Amino acid sequence: RPDGSIGFRQNPKVTARTIEQGIAEYRALVSPGYTPRREDMEIRNWNDPRWEALRDATQRLYEQILKEIEPEMEGIEHVIFVPTGKLYYLPIHALGPYEGRTNQIRFLAATRKVSYLTQASLFKAMPPAARADAPSRQAPRILALGDVRYGGPLRTLPNSVRELRGIRAIFGPAASVLEGRRATRNNLLHALNGGAGSRSASSRRGHGGFDYILLSTHGVLDAKNPSLSYLAMEDGNKLLAKEIAGLDLSGTELVTLSACETALAGANPGSELMSLGEHISQAQAGAVIATLWSVDDLSTTDLTGKVHERLKRDRRDKAAALRHAQIALINDPKTRHPYFWAPFVLYGRGW
Repeated sequence: RPDGSIGFRQNPKVTARTIEQGIAEYRALVSPGYTPRREDMEIRNWNDPRWEALRDATQRLYEQILKEIEPEMEGIEHVIFVPTGKLYYLPIHALGPYEGRTNQIRFLAATRKVSYLTQASLFKAMPPAARADAPSRQAPRILALGDVRYGGPLRTLPNSVRELRGIRAIFGPAASVLEGRRATRNNLLHALNGGAGSRSASSRRGHGGFDYILLSTHGVLDAKNPSLSYLAMEDGNKLLAKEIAGLDLSGTELVTLSACETALAGANPGSELMSLGEHISQAQAGAVIATLWSVDDLSTTDLTGKVHERLKRDRRDKAAALRHAQIALINDPKTRHPYFWAPFVLYGRGW
């Protein structure tokens, strides 16, 4: 609790197996395993029989996990979850009770700022000195990479160009954009290591000098050897997770992985270094936005644009920026389905 005290709550009616089964059922309902048509996912009313199974699964998990601590959250603005095991696969911020009076689900993300920490990795990635630092008063700078020319079986992300255009519109000359043929592994590493256009290392922690980094590319996971997971780059090149962990991103407040399934890593998700998101935390970035399932390209573009637009005005509160963007999608029947907004999770220093 904010005052330093500790409370303990347990739901004696719920077993780990029950939770794990519920998470598996929920994920199967919310993420169909293929790219659905947006018109087929429109939700105007949660009382619609088409959404009964998802509505019930959402409320059931809410009752099993959150309802017991609802009184503890009264008046609390920001909730930080430290999940374990299969809970790492669940967007807890997308749980909530179904309210029959309004025929809507009261998602936690709509009422609280939410961020996550893992049990060990992100604590190690945020030493007290880094947590205490205030953002610079200088105009924030962003490095964005997208419209990668993969040259292989990976499909081009059709809205990546639109996403980069939005970043340019928000940050203007403070945006360094690697796009198309310039979106290469070498150019990205050059920029992150203090290449042309970045501030000197003496003026800002972290060699690149970027406050924000947006990587609009595919994330490919290797569950057997997570250090070999990678971000897909041009012509079949890769930026391996173990290479990411070796970068110096200590001056970066937020890295957004605008990619597919960047926060998942196989059967043991809660252990050390099990995802691309956690490897980025090892590079000392303050926070990471990663995804829990393959994301819709268009809604991703809308969400990341809204996140960075909000950060341009209030760069300290990353959790508020993500919540602001998710509420905008929740309020639109075309993107109300959790498939569109729920997979985005904020790990690390959300404030």
